[in-house]
Amino acid sequence: MTVFEPSRDLEGALAQARSDFESWRQVRGVKKDARWAEWAGDELAAMMRDREATIRLLKSETVRLRLAAASLLAEYWPASEQVASEVMRSAFEDPEPAVRGAALYALWTSMFYVSDPSGFLGQLFARLFSPLPDDDAIKEMLRQVGERRRRRQEVARNMWGRCAGMHAERMCESRPVAESYLADPDPNLRRAALMSLRSHWRLGRDKDFGETCERLVFEDPDVEVRSLALGFLSLCYLDSDDSRVGCLAAQLVVDDSAPRKLRATAYLALIVIRGLPIDAFIAASRSSSRFPEGVDWAFVDSFLRRGS
Repeated sequence: MTVFEPSRDLEGALAQARSDFESWRQVRGVKKDARWAEWAGDELAAMMRDREATIRLLKSETVRLRLAAASLLAEYWPASEQVASEVMRSAFEDPEPAVRGAALYALWTSMFYVSDPSGFLGQLFARLFSPLPDDDAIKEMLRQVGERRRRRQEVARNMWGRCAGMHAERMCESRPVAESYLADPDPNLRRAALMSLRSHWRLGRDKDFGETCERLVFEDPDVEVRSLALGFLSLCYLDSDDSRVGCLAAQLVVDDSAPRKLRATAYLALIVIRGLPIDAFIAASRSSSRFPEGVDWAFVDSFLRRGS
């Protein structure tokens, strides 16, 4: 976790922060996407595919590129420990006020990943964003996130019940019992076992579960089991940008001999592994039935290059 250590008094930092944040809001305007394109130019496509490309431009000598980078980290890329670490310097040390303002907002959205032992940063943001900017929009976003999570859990429970049938109770007895069903001849029970391990036994990013999913992706004879295992594998590496697993998924995307469903799932897996915004995942999910329509091949290639 990134540790924040204040280097000036709170009142002076607050006065500058208010001025910087207003400078960013003025240049950003209402149509933020248009501003990103204006500032980033030809760099924008790469910045929206790869958070690393965005972060690198925080140190650009060109003000508009730094402004684009800080703005994308504030309003496009999801909050993370890496974002918090990288924008902290820009928020207080960049020579351009608007860049500092955008970086401040990015730092605020990533506060969960910041250690603030003195409480300085918490006080700064409490006074800077009081009331919080776009408070109604933030509340609505959180409501929608909660609703989507509830629907996903309900769908998962229904799918698990349909697949497991009378075996559902046994899968809840112990993790080894659930894992034993991964070798069952019935692909529906293998799928149910995966779902129980993920949801009931809450393995999440468990290393052994990730290795199990990876094995099933390449060894199970059923494409539905392979696709489910691949989806769970990507969640084990959520927002990690892991080069090895990302390369494995990218190789499936470009493999013309692989089942189309598996290739489409592999593309969604890349979005999860890279940690792209949820809107990118939703858009790709809606077009997955028409795969490969809508595939960003440069995005896929970025994993292949990194893994080679």
